[in-house]
Amino acid sequence: MVYYQRAEYAKAQETFEQLLVVHSTGPYSARALLRLASAAEETRNYQVARESLQRFIDEYPDHRSRNVAEQKLEVIKFK
Repeated sequence: MVYYQRAEYAKAQETFEQLLVVHSTGPYSARALLRLASAAEETRNYQVARESLQRFIDEYPDHRSRNVAEQKLEVIKFK
């Protein structure tokens, strides 16, 4: 999270990916997927961003941020 706040997006992306491997279903997984997507988008790694957003939508269909994830996915769908 600190890397993300410092705009060190490559390091943030790596950290969120590690968190999701270790704690794939933990209480912070949903937020980690959204942050991973944002960090990946900032580094223009659109494939990771799309995959993270799609995973979020699939795994958390009732999450309050689902609409935001769907909108972000539409924006980067063809990048």
